[in-house]
Amino acid sequence: MTFNIRIDSRTFDILPLKPFKTEVKRLDWTAFGGPDQALVSAFVPAERLLDFASLLRCPLTVSDHTAVPAWWGYINTIIIHYHQVKFTITLDELFNKVKVLYTFLAPDSFTSELNETAFSQDPFSQKEYGVKERVLLRQGIDEGFALALRDIFLQRSADPRSTLAPSLDSPDLRIDFHCKGWIHTLGWRFYQDLEGFYANHGPGPGQVPSGDGINHGIAQRIFVKKQVNLKYLSFMVRKFGSPASDTQAMVWPDAPGPAPNFNALVSSQVINGSSFSLSAYNWVQYTFSPPFPLSANTFYWVGFVPNISDANNYYYLRIDENSSFHPVSDLFAMRFDLPSYTFQHIPNLTQPGLNPDLYFRALCSIDSGLLLKNIVTATGDFITNINTFSSGVPALPYRVGGLSTLEEINTLMHLGTANQRLILANVDLDRRLTFYEQPPEDQPTAWMDQHGRFYDQHRVLLPSWRPPIGQYAALAGADHFVPRFDHRRIPAYFVDRFTYRPPTYG
Repeated sequence: MTFNIRIDSRTFDILPLKPFKTEVKRLDWTAFGGPDQALVSAFVPAERLLDFASLLRCPLTVSDHTAVPAWWGYINTIIIHYHQVKFTITLDELFNKVKVLYTFLAPDSFTSELNETAFSQDPFSQKEYGVKERVLLRQGIDEGFALALRDIFLQRSADPRSTLAPSLDSPDLRIDFHCKGWIHTLGWRFYQDLEGFYANHGPGPGQVPSGDGINHGIAQRIFVKKQVNLKYLSFMVRKFGSPASDTQAMVWPDAPGPAPNFNALVSSQVINGSSFSLSAYNWVQYTFSPPFPLSANTFYWVGFVPNISDANNYYYLRIDENSSFHPVSDLFAMRFDLPSYTFQHIPNLTQPGLNPDLYFRALCSIDSGLLLKNIVTATGDFITNINTFSSGVPALPYRVGGLSTLEEINTLMHLGTANQRLILANVDLDRRLTFYEQPPEDQPTAWMDQHGRFYDQHRVLLPSWRPPIGQYAALAGADHFVPRFDHRRIPAYFVDRFTYRPPTYG
């Protein structure tokens, strides 16, 4: 089989390369991104070998004899074989956007909290190859050392890494292009999103009564930057006496003051106060079913409300008099009574004049299909378009785990859909990324015979370089095609990965 190779420039214009002989050694595909890996060799005159070292990160397309593209991606590593010498140049160790996370030892020999430098960048390298990020983690260093480490690492890593070594291969004059599909560029960037999880765990002293005949409920003001769905609200609560009232978490719109609006937007499920601890504060979690949508760029109040106010049997909520949530902003807690809904600031005993915050957690979710789109949109520099769908599975948009975009979307794709199927992905020739649901196992769309060859659902033999990736293939019988087998005894084969190696003759 003869394949045609097209190499474009890094700006996606066709390069005016003179004809040269090429040989496809391997093509790989995956259901989680489409074209995955490829190995293509080129044979050129000795005087032209070094010219091809400039093709790093250039797009490469493999087409069959009918001129239909079969594989596409970019050149990640170039190995030039010159007699008994091997010259390698690669993107694997190229990083042009670097920061350092670090801790240092305080004078008392205790390790400090985690600090971080700002990113340092090389715009010339980024323009040439794209943005590749690296986060370095170090312990026991100070800020000056961290900054120096960042800048030295960037200086050494902003250009492609090259090596020269003896070669044990045959003494050919050839170039090996080790290529990767465009899905791999999502591993070049890290993804972080601080929206979707709003919380204050202190530390700070303070408590405030609720449902004691004076203070009925307690509310905390928050600001939501992106549209999310509130699923859980938690507060640190203990009881005083023997309250038997029902408690709920509520959400109110913002009103001038600022203060909560009188009319609650939504209430959670009910938790009876008899289940609370008398001696210790515990996190009490309230659920909103279905999750309540919060609009982007909007202030809300979230709070704790018992349905009975009793001077002898009530609750205490932990508050943070240090105002750790947003110490210099207008996000704070307030108390109110019923039925007048008169709102008042909570007194601060340790730091008068500073408005306390509640100890609280507001955990939000969005559909994982939408989250996939948000993640790739933020960091997918080479992806030209994103198509997704509603998976029916809620996911937390808050992301601070230090994972790359590729790691984040792989986690979500394997989380699956409400139909208990995987989420699959494909990047097409124009670098458009599509997420879609794994098809049902009992409805195969391809066949596989006893020789491992694939056929489409119309029983047309598929070329070996066009496998039915992301499809289920049913086993064909001895008479070539038979009615469907019982899939419980002979299950269909899900084609999640496939490698094509052209046959060798000689």
